[in-house]
Amino acid sequence: MAPAGLQGIGRHLGPGGLIALTWAATAFAAAFVAARTYIRLTRVGGLAWDDYWIYLAWTILGVNSVLQTMQAESLYYLDKYASGLVPADERLVREGGKYVRYEFVIIAFFWTVLWGVKASFLALYWKLFEKQAVYRRWWIAVTAVAFGAYVGCWVASALNCHPASAYFEFGKCTKASDRTGSLISVSYSTTVDVLTDLMIMLLPLHMLWKVRLTLRQKLGLAVVFLLAGITMIVAITRAAQISRKTFSDGVLLAVWGIIESTVSVIIGCLPPFKAIFRPRAASYKRYSGPSLRKSPKGSGGSKAPIIMNSAASGQSPGLDLKDMLAFPMGSNQFEVVKDRQKGPGVGDVDGAMPEGLIEVRREFEVKSMHIGN
Repeated sequence: MAPAGLQGIGRHLGPGGLIALTWAATAFAAAFVAARTYIRLTRVGGLAWDDYWIYLAWTILGVNSVLQTMQAESLYYLDKYASGLVPADERLVREGGKYVRYEFVIIAFFWTVLWGVKASFLALYWKLFEKQAVYRRWWIAVTAVAFGAYVGCWVASALNCHPASAYFEFGKCTKASDRTGSLISVSYSTTVDVLTDLMIMLLPLHMLWKVRLTLRQKLGLAVVFLLAGITMIVAITRAAQISRKTFSDGVLLAVWGIIESTVSVIIGCLPPFKAIFRPRAASYKRYSGPSLRKSPKGSGGSKAPIIMNSAASGQSPGLDLKDMLAFPMGSNQFEVVKDRQKGPGVGDVDGAMPEGLIEVRREFEVKSMHIGN
């Protein structure tokens, strides 16, 4: 139950409620991490680097939950002081000192959770860009910007107080310049968070429209790539809520930190969920290829379709984005895993051919990749 007379969100959410919210959010995120792992192991066949970054992000989220639990008493004591419910005494100094030490680490780990999820998306895209040198150069540039922005968040947090050494001394970081520094820190960190999400989100979109996929497949993959937009919305909302209240409402700051970091981890877990919606039945796709039929008199060939069967490999049917990267629009080249001569054509009735023609068929078994592998 929230203590009576508190200001801000603390009037409605007591210490027990904040701790319960913290751990409920962590458990909710853990369920998505577990589901992601199950999908990877059962539908895709193994874990990859993007999974390990998600594990790191969730682990730090869990550590932050422990720190938030340990900080709750100090947080609410300071809220009581701000509401005029307790005097300025030795306990205030002691609780205030505990609060600022916990808060520095909580904020730093908060950004680490967000950037861990960004790293997961970048690891996914690095593999998607395996044969795309131009996109890999862009990937390196975006990664460098993201890393620099992450370091900048630590620096901006440390420079909230003037001088910076006063950060861990309760009561010495309340000057007007310190309040301005806090606002600048929140503005900077939110801006680079949103901008790096936007850059990561846009990385694969240009490539998506150059590959041979149906419109429905392209839209489905676009949704996967645009998931970062949800974290952008949450980040902007968080900044709008706390930008003027970082000193007056510590409980609100804690709640929004929990919300954004949890949503970020959940969004980072979603790309492999696409594998759930891939059918397992056999299917055939036709692509225009070189001449496969010719007359016995050598009068020249005519274009005929290549029938590509992906069911023989035991993987999900159809071609996924990774396969398509090997032959973008306008190219007839693609990565062939197995190529063998075949007699009567797939799909022909009783293997029949028009009279007077010699038919040569090749069956191509194409390596398929689920999004997120």
